[in-house]
Amino acid sequence: MAWQEYEGKKVYILINTREGTRRYSGTINEVTFMGKSIEGVETYFLSLTDKFGAIVGFISTQVQLIEEEK
Repeated sequence: MAWQEYEGKKVYILINTREGTRRYSGTINEVTFMGKSIEGVETYFLSLTDKFGAIVGFISTQVQLIEEEK
């Protein structure tokens, strides 16, 4: 699934951070193409509103797992 297809959908997501893996459940608000890395990997910025109403932002290369919630 392309990153843009997650926009507006409820997801469960695992994000790799400096402090370890973070888990979020919420709705993807926006997906923005940031460009390609030196290695040629496409990078996206994702904005998510979690189940508590907080807005979280992260880069697609940090995503360990993303699943659409049914």
